[in-house]
Amino acid sequence: MFLDRIGIDMIGIVNEPSSPRFAKKEFNKMIRTKVSRPVVSVAINHDNLDLKADLIQVHRILNDDELERLETMSTSRFILYVPVSEEGRIYLRKVVSHGFDKVLFDSPRRGLRTSLQLAKELLDVFPDAGLAGGINPENVVDFVSLNPGWLDVSSGVEEYPGKKSRDKVMKIKEVIKGGV
Repeated sequence: MFLDRIGIDMIGIVNEPSSPRFAKKEFNKMIRTKVSRPVVSVAINHDNLDLKADLIQVHRILNDDELERLETMSTSRFILYVPVSEEGRIYLRKVVSHGFDKVLFDSPRRGLRTSLQLAKELLDVFPDAGLAGGINPENVVDFVSLNPGWLDVSSGVEEYPGKKSRDKVMKIKEVIKGGV
């Protein structure tokens, strides 16, 4: 698989039926047999997550009961979404207090580019976090300059929803490898 061969760190598969990138959990299983990288199941609703995936990304703000329930399942397997917003600052403290160490800072709304100023402020508090939200080959340098722990890129490298462009992925990979 192309993404595995070029050294992408993780391969995210959206298991949320409401997404235009939706893939059934069976697809995750098939991909896991073809790649050496960790496979991440991404969903909004925990019922749609593939709990057999290497990592699990819950892409919404969770309430205290949900955070406590996930704590019992091993916090190290979860990547929790934190919106790049004022609300996200408060939520980040809660996520950390529950013992979660994998965080993705992303735009508070689909289709909205992440505020780089607010993202920098959040990264100052949690520098190992991932960063997402409108990243594409034309602006990836701006995101890399914030020095996040990692980048989560999806629609910005697509030819159409779900179909990644080899050229766009390679352009982003070159910027990351070259380090701004």
